[in-house]
Parts: sequence; structure tokens; C-alpha cells
Amino acid sequence: MRNRTVDSSLAAIVSGTIVAAAIINEIIAVIIAKYAFKWAGEIG
Repeated sequence: MRNRTVDSSLAAIVSGTIVAAAIINEIIAVIIAKYAFKWAGEIG
């Protein structure tokens, strides 16, 4: 059997990484959407 503390800390690191990646993806998507609207002439 593996050590439980290693498994739980690894799970925390992996889930934290996934959450961080999701947040970064959302920020990138918002920025791209803003530029896309500007290029389409929708904003400003």
C-alpha cells in the first residue's frame, strides 16, 4: 500500500493545478472574445 499522506497531497496538487488551468483558460477566453468583438467592429 502507498502512503496515504503522499496520495492526498498529490491529489491536492493535481486538483489545484486543474483549477488554476481552468481559471487561466477562462481569462484567455475573455481576452480573445474582447479582441474578436473589436476586430468584428462590435465594440468601440
